[in-house]
Amino acid sequence: MKFKKALVMGTGRLPFQCARRLGGFFDQADICVLEIKLTEVSVLEKLCMNHQISYACLSKTQIEERLRGISEPTLVVSAVNTYLFQPWFLQQEHITTINYHNALLPRHRGRNAESWAIFDGDEETGITWHFVDAGVDTGRVIDQRAVCIEPDMTAISLLKRQNQMAAEAFDSFIGLLLEGELRGSEQARSKENTLHYSQELPNNGWLDMQWSLDKMSRFLRAMDYGAIMTLGHPMVALAEQGYKIVRYELAAEGQERETGPREELRPGQLTIREGGKRLCLQLEPGEDTIS
Repeated sequence: MKFKKALVMGTGRLPFQCARRLGGFFDQADICVLEIKLTEVSVLEKLCMNHQISYACLSKTQIEERLRGISEPTLVVSAVNTYLFQPWFLQQEHITTINYHNALLPRHRGRNAESWAIFDGDEETGITWHFVDAGVDTGRVIDQRAVCIEPDMTAISLLKRQNQMAAEAFDSFIGLLLEGELRGSEQARSKENTLHYSQELPNNGWLDMQWSLDKMSRFLRAMDYGAIMTLGHPMVALAEQGYKIVRYELAAEGQERETGPREELRPGQLTIREGGKRLCLQLEPGEDTIS
């Protein structure tokens, strides 16, 4: 095996699954998991403690110091990881870094790819494991797998499915990678080479009342990370007032209503009807107003 150590960086369950798989190839003392603290309670920390896997929660500065101290041949696994590797680190010949990305690269590079796939109306998306280079999600592909986007999928439900696929893919290739037998392949050339930044939101986080009901549904599901609230509450503007959408439900009405208004506004609730479907939004006054 070409590596002496393994370092896993990320958050959530997937980094733990990767570390557990690496335990079949390394001594336990040669594997470490690093996390940038995002919430008060860390699922990853608990999982690592329960399975005697070395774990540390560090600031970005502390992580950089840790990375500078790597002197032995090391595999770095980035899985649901927000730390951006610097050029000096990627130039180290004794370190190989791979990353999991939740899209079929080169489409939807960058952050929150599952949200953008839903909002853009993609019929399928997937996962990519790739080597890390100086670009943003541009490295050589190790493994790609596709998944269909179902009509009722939210960002969080799609993300969970992708993370499960990522763990399965990691299990399948890690042995060959550790033996130095994987070089990866260049990413496909595509006009859909999109890049999303962390501060970007679908339509800046605002529902457009001129959209079709289907597009409204895509927007709401793209913003829906459940209790995690990764992108915050979606917003809607009504009579120059901004409202938070705190709950939504799309249902069939059995038959299309041929009369009556498309929109019906009541205190705390907006109902939109179109094409035999009904979208109900539960609203709360937001801080933002429309000028």
